[in-house]
Amino acid sequence: MLNTLTALEYEILDYVLSAEPCSKLDVINHFDPQSRCVEVDETIRHLADNGFIAFSDHRCEWSPEVTPEGWHALSVCKEVAAQHAEQKAEKETDKAQAVEDKRQDRKHDYLVAFFSAVTGSLLTLLFEHISEIITFIKNFLH
Repeated sequence: MLNTLTALEYEILDYVLSAEPCSKLDVINHFDPQSRCVEVDETIRHLADNGFIAFSDHRCEWSPEVTPEGWHALSVCKEVAAQHAEQKAEKETDKAQAVEDKRQDRKHDYLVAFFSAVTGSLLTLLFEHISEIITFIKNFLH
């Protein structure tokens, strides 16, 4: 038994499951019979050989039906697809959070730089003119 299905195998099993009862010709016609007829027919045979679909006589034509193995393979593929979608969504959320964090960090860095520059300038002015400030305060108090 296969652990994973190809995309075409998955699509065929999903179509057969959703369109039961259908004929083999319906399945082939659903998947662009002009260019993919041979590929779809070979894939149907492969699925039947691996026990994922079985053919039954329905209204005088052979119609494929999904077997329990086919159900299991479909469910495994759907679970894997759901896990991949969840992981992708989680990665996108993490990426968006990282962008927001970076924006916040940049904003914080700019504020720190601005206040450092202002504080440094004020302290420089204070130390350069300390004697004049002391003289002004003495004159003001007397």
